[in-house]
Amino acid sequence: MPEQIESNSRQKNKRQSTQSTNKSSARSKSRGCWSKKGAQIEPVDKAGNPLQASKKAPEKTDFEYRVEISMSGRQDVSWRDKLYLWMHHPDSSRSAKVGSRIRTSVLLLSFLITMLSAWAEFQTSYGPAAPACERAARDYCNIIRNLPADWIYPGQGHHITLDWNPSMLGKTRADVWAANKFCFPQNCTEVNTVGITSPNLIQERTAACNYNGTEVYGGCQGDTNKNCQWPILGADYLYGTGSEAQQIMCPSSTTSTTTLPTVLATTLTPNGNKLSLTESTISTVTQSGPQPFDTSTLGQEIQKNHYMKLFNPYTPVCNRLVCTDLKSNNIQYGWVENLVGAPFGFNKGLLFVTIPIVLFFCVEFILKMMAMRSPRRFFTSVGNWLEFFCVFISLYELLFVAIVFTTGMTGSASNPEGQSALGYESFNSPIFMGYFPSDNFRMWCLIVPIRFLLQSKVSV
Repeated sequence: MPEQIESNSRQKNKRQSTQSTNKSSARSKSRGCWSKKGAQIEPVDKAGNPLQASKKAPEKTDFEYRVEISMSGRQDVSWRDKLYLWMHHPDSSRSAKVGSRIRTSVLLLSFLITMLSAWAEFQTSYGPAAPACERAARDYCNIIRNLPADWIYPGQGHHITLDWNPSMLGKTRADVWAANKFCFPQNCTEVNTVGITSPNLIQERTAACNYNGTEVYGGCQGDTNKNCQWPILGADYLYGTGSEAQQIMCPSSTTSTTTLPTVLATTLTPNGNKLSLTESTISTVTQSGPQPFDTSTLGQEIQKNHYMKLFNPYTPVCNRLVCTDLKSNNIQYGWVENLVGAPFGFNKGLLFVTIPIVLFFCVEFILKMMAMRSPRRFFTSVGNWLEFFCVFISLYELLFVAIVFTTGMTGSASNPEGQSALGYESFNSPIFMGYFPSDNFRMWCLIVPIRFLLQSKVSV
């Protein structure tokens, strides 16, 4: 009897064990846990039912990716994971730290170069007859020459008035053209007598005109300095020869100070009369020649109202910084011209330094795209799109500005040897030529500090 009870008990335990095994197997099959190597496990709830798409585990964060890569071992890390750590986590390896320092150094260097490129001390293309001044005169003449035939001051539409003098009212395009003769063709007599008021001297220089009054000066206009014959530097049709030839350019200004003798004066005070010594000084500004273009407020108003009014000062052509004699005023560093040469030495050097920096930024962004862990997160990041915009603008303006500068400066009067005008600058906005003068600082250069700020963010 006891043996029969024990046998029944063993059979009962065996049946329970079999049922438990079958349930475990069925549960495993329902979850997809097959013995096949590399099978994907579908997320399920406690009852063994697959989870809905909205309840699936979210994408891993940057920190979780980094922990996963570090826990997987060096042999199991793919090239993309290594590149990801190298680009975004400088503390992941020694080479990543070196790469981060190199990228930061290049960014700081680009910011420094942009800042120095705007300093007048380094500009070798500035001066009373330099290419940059010739370009400023050409832009001004283009505005004057494009005035409508029926133009009468103050013009059509909204405008800014700099001078409320009633004498300006009724001025026509012919009056404006007459005040800017060097924007238009002239004959030898007209050029020879510019700025001369003495009738006898005018007659003498007219008689000495080598070309008998025929047209010898073609004016100033167009999109390149080749189409502008101003400034006139030692042309053989001028009065005199050699060093006596008249030079038509922006005049250089020299300032001299004279101290007047000390004067003993009596000053009335509450306590009575008081004797005092008074010392006075007089500053005199002397120009080397006449102004070739209109310096009145009429010409300035026309120029001011042509461009975007808010950001453009009203300054006559020869008073602009690009036409200033930097050497005589001790503004330009003497060693700059000796080191790089004039007139385009600094601009050439700036181009050859800017090219590798822009290419470095392009390669860096491409590597970031190659190392991205989640395309959706990468392309939905505002910071990444801003960085892409900065890189694209930097590359585009490098090509565009270099082409415009090279073609625009070709044929400059102060470049008699015909050397190449290949160069780059931080001035002029070729994309917005109708809104800013050519000697204004280009706002796209601010892309560099923006790019520097974006570099500090954590990419995905």
